[in-house]
Amino acid sequence: MPSTSPQQQNLLRVMVVDDTKLFRSIMIKVLSSIEGVEVVEIAEDGRDALQKLQHTSVDVVFLDVEMPEMNGIQTLKVIKSKWPKLMCIMVSGHNQSNVEVTIDALNQGAYDFVSKPSDGSATESENNLRQQLHSQLRTILWQRQQTGLRLRQQGQLAKSTGRSAKLTSQENSADSTEYSPEFIDQAKRRSKSMVDDHDTCEARQLMDKSRQQLAKAAPALASRKKKPASMNVSHPIEAVLIGISTGGPAALTTLVKALSPKIRVPILIVQHMPPKFTASFAESLNTQTALTVKEASDAEQCLKGHIYIAPGGRHMEVERREGGMHFTKLTDNPPVNSCRPAVDALFISAAKEYRKGVLAIIMTGMGQDGTHGVRALKKGANVTVLTQEAGSCTVYGMPKAVDESGLSDASFNLLDLAAQINALTT
Repeated sequence: MPSTSPQQQNLLRVMVVDDTKLFRSIMIKVLSSIEGVEVVEIAEDGRDALQKLQHTSVDVVFLDVEMPEMNGIQTLKVIKSKWPKLMCIMVSGHNQSNVEVTIDALNQGAYDFVSKPSDGSATESENNLRQQLHSQLRTILWQRQQTGLRLRQQGQLAKSTGRSAKLTSQENSADSTEYSPEFIDQAKRRSKSMVDDHDTCEARQLMDKSRQQLAKAAPALASRKKKPASMNVSHPIEAVLIGISTGGPAALTTLVKALSPKIRVPILIVQHMPPKFTASFAESLNTQTALTVKEASDAEQCLKGHIYIAPGGRHMEVERREGGMHFTKLTDNPPVNSCRPAVDALFISAAKEYRKGVLAIIMTGMGQDGTHGVRALKKGANVTVLTQEAGSCTVYGMPKAVDESGLSDASFNLLDLAAQINALTT
């Protein structure tokens, strides 16, 4: 067998799964033009993909949502059960059923999604797709560089386990977060103890989860042993502001489920997401809480106990009107940090309009969106800034930028973030 060069070993190995030959060809063309990426396999549907994954080392799967025989969500569930650390990025159309399935997939463990271009010329559509794919894969390559992890553990690891290099790579590829052995062992011991002592449904479910899910549950499990003390905040809180990106849908679902129905302030969230998806995402979150969750409309009064999601493709700001009431303000201003909606746009407007004080939270996501906004809040308003701790982030990028700028007042895992929101706003 010919040897593999170090350059080839470091390439991100990608599989494209789509039932349309034309779109497969476009995906291959675009992906092959991105530096650091290699398309190693294609599949016509979910069943074909699962069969080929048995024999092919892959880091990332681009998975079409709508396919015959076995659709994207069905395929995703099997992949996450067999190869829990394999990254899956959903490829979605813009019709409502595709959007809803994509939101479900994100909650089921999909890393992220890209949308199939639906408007413009062939060249414009291809450029749109290239921009999306480049952004996604740049994030993954950045994670690899930051963590120093090799996504395909071949050679010595394969020999030490007695397994083929390809299958070893499959099980150890493309996890977005590095967890220490002690961290995972703690979660395992905790879940086993729950089964032995109580035999609860929750414990049985924990034992059945994949290694990735178990690792991500560790902060929550640890927090049950010792809850952090509530922060002492010297200023009133008129609103909670949240900025989040990659990994956001699953993280926000966990967060929102844990929020108290007695929250007495509005919560405004910027989740990086394209048009049409934010409305379905808001509807999905609304089923998880007694609070009211909705996609924000323009000139809408910010009410206590309501959660407003910035609509995809538009910036969400706030403005204070006569009488001290606050309203949403949607704009089509140019993207900020290549994002629209942008966290900075919301936070900078809040620094001017909220005079008494706010709670600002930066959660999982790539890049630095939110850092300038947090800095503006620190200068212009009474603010307490929390960040999501690295171990519970899908991508520790946005929180890291705030942490390293010295702007964060404290860092917590997901459930402890929810506990702090509850303690400070009820």
